[in-house]
Amino acid sequence: MYVGLFANTAWQLFVCLILAGIGSGAVALPTFIALRDCFQNSFGTVNSASLLVANVSGFVFPLVVEYWKTKYGFRPTLLLTGAMGLHFLITAVCLPPARESTSTSQGNKEPAIHVVKNETCVSKILYTAHPSLFTLCVFLTIALIQLMGFSVYLYPYGLSKGFASELCAVMVALSGTGSLFGRISTICYYRWNLTSNPTVVASPYLILLATQIWSITSTNAVVVIAMAFVSGIVGGQSTAWATSIVKDLSCTNHFNSAATWLSFWGGVGSTFGGLIVGKYLA
Repeated sequence: MYVGLFANTAWQLFVCLILAGIGSGAVALPTFIALRDCFQNSFGTVNSASLLVANVSGFVFPLVVEYWKTKYGFRPTLLLTGAMGLHFLITAVCLPPARESTSTSQGNKEPAIHVVKNETCVSKILYTAHPSLFTLCVFLTIALIQLMGFSVYLYPYGLSKGFASELCAVMVALSGTGSLFGRISTICYYRWNLTSNPTVVASPYLILLATQIWSITSTNAVVVIAMAFVSGIVGGQSTAWATSIVKDLSCTNHFNSAATWLSFWGGVGSTFGGLIVGKYLA
């Protein structure tokens, strides 16, 4: 993908993005396998269906952002993209839990949903922030919108700041590295059975919003690169959390089947994204 930043034609870039889409699907598989090993259960094809909705939004939204950028400029566009992070902050902190315990005839408490053997692995903040499949699809849509917006505009945004093309490529690379760290941190969060806390969800987005706003008025390369890295971390965390909550909401089909479909639609989304990016940079 990073080689595509130096492509001479839109078609060369398009080919690079197709290969990047295939690679992203392959890279995602270890994440799904690690989550499966943690929960010891399958989560169903609803996972792939919800991510398909997210990939479609990732295809449509850059066109909207392109219109917004053409009409209002880079700064309002980055503000618009950054403001989407408020969704995660608000839902993580303010929404009441949707899965309450119910009383049995013996007077004991039982969870309203029981889909995993190791209940200590279930993060209750997931139910608090996204209590239904519909809100999960909204979550995934906004998550990919934000992630796709940055992948499209990080490179030209750096150029508009007067940075060298090599430095802009480093920004994009660090964004991908941050996404990897975000996924790893979420996997560790479940493996170590850490206590659920709204700040686990809210803090990365607060930092992201702060760095986005700062980068709009700053020409300091360190500030803009920090924004790129944090945006990657937030994107990685959001997709990993989404994967886990889908598993909790549905357990109807084998895990490997869902992981295969996820990888396929991830490649499809990246391919369409390549068309848009190729047209923009050409």
